Amino acid sequence: MRGPDTSPGLDRQFLIDEFNGSLVVIPEREARRLANLNDAIQQFRTWGDFLSRVKENAATREYLARQFEDELPPSDEWFDSSDLPGFNDGD
Repeated sequence: MRGPDTSPGLDRQFLIDEFNGSLVVIPEREARRLANLNDAIQQFRTWGDFLSRVKENAATREYLARQFEDELPPSDEWFDSSDLPGFNDGD
């Protein structure tokens, strides 16, 4: 990522970069949220570890509640990115 664009007239800071041949413009706050989520998905081995990392993220908590109908796996259960509906689909 190149860094925030603080051009006059912008209400927020945006990160601008190229990914897979496409220009990506995303609010800095959202980019950091997604990076934190991706780090948690890649690094943690149990559901308890993963959930402890994302507990402050309301959007992620809401997504998990919808996908698992408020029945999340036990905290000591092995966590894999394929457990998250849609994650391995590349969307």
